[in-house]
Amino acid sequence: MQTQENVWSLTNRLLKTATPRRPPVTLNRDGTYTTDSQETAKALLDHFYPGDSPDTLPRHHELRSDMTNSPQSHYDPPFTQEEVLECLRQMNPKKAPGLDNLTSDICLQFATDYPRLLTDILNRCLALQHFPNQWKTAFVKIIPKPGKSDYSALESFRPIGLIPVFGKLLEKLFIRRVTYHAQRNNLLNKFQFGFREQTNTCEAINTALDIIYTSEK
Repeated sequence: MQTQENVWSLTNRLLKTATPRRPPVTLNRDGTYTTDSQETAKALLDHFYPGDSPDTLPRHHELRSDMTNSPQSHYDPPFTQEEVLECLRQMNPKKAPGLDNLTSDICLQFATDYPRLLTDILNRCLALQHFPNQWKTAFVKIIPKPGKSDYSALESFRPIGLIPVFGKLLEKLFIRRVTYHAQRNNLLNKFQFGFREQTNTCEAINTALDIIYTSEK
């Protein structure tokens, strides 16, 4: 239930503009210091997102060709309204939003008020095998790493890419379907512990120890 206080809280979060934390204008790039903000931005871009190497381009073309020519599913069950709402509820509303500035609780409220509309849009993406460009365009923030002695070094910063919540939602729905298919058809290696439900590092360590102890006998 939306109260007047909740409505204004969401409005303030949408309109709030935080003071940007900009890196220093001058950065050391291969022994040469940048002289203005444009050069600094270019140095950060080249450092964190270098262009494709000629050596890797053939492999990239091969991967794209495999994806294009891979067998297509004849029938993908549509997403349900319950699936959509569940995925949105699992998201952290305090996480920074993407370019659209919509946090997950705002998107959840929209999905709650108009569940069929959002679900229909997501199902069209599924049916058309289309991922909207707007949903996968990231807003990149450059964050200084704590405890660094020299903030003129490019290595003293790290990028954070923020994508829209609706993009995260569509990804999450796809991942759930792929994971279910892989588990149902026993496509995952029994020693795959990462990124799987009901598994953890302790279980991986115990399995490794069991193999060691068994081999010693």
